[in-house]
Amino acid sequence: MGEIDDFAVIAARHVPAVAARIPRTPAALVAGLPGDPGVVDVADGLRHAGGLLAERLLGALELHLDDLPGAAPGLVEDLRPVEHATFTTLSGGATSETQGALTVLDATHPGATARVHDLVRRLTHHPALAEVLGVPPGTPVAPPAAETTRTAETTRTAQAAHAALAEHRLRHLPGRGTPAGRAVHPSDAAEDPAHRAALEANLRAARARSAAATPQPAHPRPRAIRYAQPAPPIADTPETRAETAAAARHAAPHLALAVITAHAVLHHLGVATPAAVVGTALGVTARLLPALPPPADYTEAVLARRRAEYLFPRYASGHARVHDGHFTLAEGPTPGNVDFSANGLVAVVDNGIAVRTTDVAGVPVRLTTTETAPPPPDLEWWDDVVEVSWHARRGDAAIPGVSDTTPPWPGDLRVRVHARGRDGNDTEWYELAVWPAPPAPERVLKTADTAEPPYAAHRWINRSALSEAACVTVVTGSTRDEVLRAFGATAPASRRDVDHGHGTAPWVAVHETDGAVLAIEPDGCRGADRDVLAALSAHGRAASMFWNVDALTGLGFAERGRVVAAFEPWCADDLPADIARLLDDLVGSRHKVARGLTAVARYTGRGITPDDLAAVERADEVHLITGQDRPGR
Repeated sequence: MGEIDDFAVIAARHVPAVAARIPRTPAALVAGLPGDPGVVDVADGLRHAGGLLAERLLGALELHLDDLPGAAPGLVEDLRPVEHATFTTLSGGATSETQGALTVLDATHPGATARVHDLVRRLTHHPALAEVLGVPPGTPVAPPAAETTRTAETTRTAQAAHAALAEHRLRHLPGRGTPAGRAVHPSDAAEDPAHRAALEANLRAARARSAAATPQPAHPRPRAIRYAQPAPPIADTPETRAETAAAARHAAPHLALAVITAHAVLHHLGVATPAAVVGTALGVTARLLPALPPPADYTEAVLARRRAEYLFPRYASGHARVHDGHFTLAEGPTPGNVDFSANGLVAVVDNGIAVRTTDVAGVPVRLTTTETAPPPPDLEWWDDVVEVSWHARRGDAAIPGVSDTTPPWPGDLRVRVHARGRDGNDTEWYELAVWPAPPAPERVLKTADTAEPPYAAHRWINRSALSEAACVTVVTGSTRDEVLRAFGATAPASRRDVDHGHGTAPWVAVHETDGAVLAIEPDGCRGADRDVLAALSAHGRAASMFWNVDALTGLGFAERGRVVAAFEPWCADDLPADIARLLDDLVGSRHKVARGLTAVARYTGRGITPDDLAAVERADEVHLITGQDRPGR
């Protein structure tokens, strides 16, 4: 047998005893850690595990390491410590003792942790360890990372890279220390509930950081144990106990193998301190264990707990990843080519549904899951609304990019897909409402209108620099100078000069065209003032539309120095008859700004266009408004 075979036989004899000394709850937490078998940054794996978990394991194992193998013949002879090097570490606070030990180890013995990672990866799939680890025969070995290729040149390159990384860590080393009162917990009987809660909170934070930083494929195969729902408080239920036990049975032997291997390698190098051994083992396990298929009992226990804790209603939002012009809500792989000819929006496919988009990168989506059918949709806010049914074979269907899933059990589901903005006139947005329901025919509640609405000419404002907050006023019968005087505006200045010299002071830009004067106030509201509006209409008509980020709006009309109407659209009941007729087909909540600007255009005979805004921006001439502070956004 070769060196790796000899060590595998030795390790297999020690794994059960070491695994028995690992407390159940920490072992279960290790089973849930994210990881990447192709990355050999063991210190990063330890950081993801968290200091509290590392300290708990160190306390449980440090008194028993002397019983482990102290050599790995033929497997580590090429590793060399850094010679004639001087470095300094600074410590403080309550950073884990294992993290500090691993930082020093990487600096003094570059490549050591990478070697442990490589050996554990290979041993995990060795026949001599199959029974004690529970790895099914034929499980593919994770490909070795570049740093672990066993040639002299790549070994030197890896050691140089690790030395540089260690130097960087040492220069930016956070404080390290040992939390007071660390104790050995050889069994679950002595577990402290507060300590356990802190450990699990630490793990949840690590999972969240990893999920945010890890890119996902366009259509990953959903698995119940891989979708991170914000964790509820840990409850002592039969399902929780069963999951914890199954997770511990899965993780403890693998962590034990990493401890045995780390001790053998570091003992050969003369640096087998308990903190270094346990820190290296935990970091390696955090990297490698997630790549292994979980045992059936663990998968079933996780699913049982998910089902027991799944409550209605549920709400989640995210940015759905788009692939081949659609995104999916699915519990498994879906076909790339989807036929949307039935309704143009949604299609039932293998394992779920596909929703057609116009955006090719990603779209905002809200997922709502209820126990019964939701209320009828407000069709005014959506361009397309379609309902379809599909049968969930297992449950836990997910949208890549959205955190929540559908119910984690099989059954018939109904989904109502809402879409807007696919015509380019609004922000593209989707909402999916899911609930259990018997199969039913497809139902189209609304499709995008082919005819343009009366306010279509002003929908561009939603995609302009004025989309969030502005006031647009149109004046007839007055000159440009008369409009500026009514606003109380000063001499002209450039936008740059105003922004740099006057802070948040409000300003107005005017544009004279087609017998009318347009006044534009980004983030302003002077034109909505009743006295100003009356003054602007002294020689004809004036109308203004105001809006801001707080969803406040104002629409006003004036003629010959008298305000005819000024109100919050569409909250006035006693409007003059001519104003009511002017607004008759414009009342509605969606595209309220475009509707209001259309009313301004109808009243004055002139609206605002993209060319008008472009002309104002090219002119780069604005006027400060005196005696008024700009309103807060």
